[in-house]
Amino acid sequence: MSKIIRTFHNGNNEEVGQLTFEEKDDRLHVRSSASPGIDRRFRTEEGAANWWQSNVDPETGKIRRQRDV
Repeated sequence: MSKIIRTFHNGNNEEVGQLTFEEKDDRLHVRSSASPGIDRRFRTEEGAANWWQSNVDPETGKIRRQRDV
């Protein structure tokens, strides 16, 4: 059974992702509403939220493209 811990919204207040706790594997999962989707597992809420802020476009819920340096 999963429990929603946090919901991520964009500037238009549309849901673009969720942080859930999954009892079956005792971990937190970050899931994106955007296609093709993201499903990453984390041990802490802080780690999951930091990963989301660093790697996901907050408006679309898609992983940001890595830019060449």
